[in-house]
Amino acid sequence: MILIATGIGSWRTMAGVALGTIAMATTFNLIGSVKHPLFGVPFWWHMVAGGWAFGTVFMATDPVTSPFTEKGKWIYGFMIGALIVAIRVLTRPTPNRRCW
Repeated sequence: MILIATGIGSWRTMAGVALGTIAMATTFNLIGSVKHPLFGVPFWWHMVAGGWAFGTVFMATDPVTSPFTEKGKWIYGFMIGALIVAIRVLTRPTPNRRCW
């Protein structure tokens, strides 16, 4: 809230992160996977797991890389939200795959 009030962070970017998170988590839920249990995790779990807050606050509100246009802020936030979920789900080791 402080970042939005001071103008450092855009509410559009942060809302885009939430929409991207919901969209990517829902996509993984629809795909499903027997071998990979994180495909079935609901979107709200990603929002409270820790990394989401880091991505929303520090990645999305970076004034150097954040876009200036209103449409760009929505797209930028959406892509960050989608990447947060994709990285979390796709990089976790499964029982059959080792993570070195």
